[in-house]
Amino acid sequence: MKKAQMGFVGIILIAFVTIVVGVALFQASAQSVGQSTTMGSVSNLTMPSTVNGTAYYFTNYKNFGGTITVTNATGYVMDSGNWTLTNNVVYNGALAVQVVPKATLGYYTQYWNWTVTQAQPLGYIEDSGARGVVAIILIFLALGIAVVALEPTLRSGVLDMMGR
Repeated sequence: MKKAQMGFVGIILIAFVTIVVGVALFQASAQSVGQSTTMGSVSNLTMPSTVNGTAYYFTNYKNFGGTITVTNATGYVMDSGNWTLTNNVVYNGALAVQVVPKATLGYYTQYWNWTVTQAQPLGYIEDSGARGVVAIILIFLALGIAVVALEPTLRSGVLDMMGR
């Protein structure tokens, strides 16, 4: 094997490893960015019965907004006067949504189903500018992977060897 051919093989190997690692990082980053920039709706989120007005915490969410519909075990739609909802409460070291049912009504002895149109999961980025920057970072990561894939082949003259 000639010295120039060995250099070419080295360039291709380095590019291959860099592309494989870059694609793996891109995939993992894109998934976590998708989770942290998407606020969704939740339906039939069950809150078990509580003890006489004791707080319950939705630990997978940090904020409930939009339209909130709560039904009890019998299907009765309860108005917002039956509970106190507090967003962004620190519970066990993380943010959560705290719900305290009113003890005088007796509804706390049944489970409740929550439907929320704007639920912010843990890790949601509230600042719209930060959400935009995160998306731009992913775009530049993808462009970097493309440059690493194209640059060694163009520089080494692979296209010339193919007759182009």
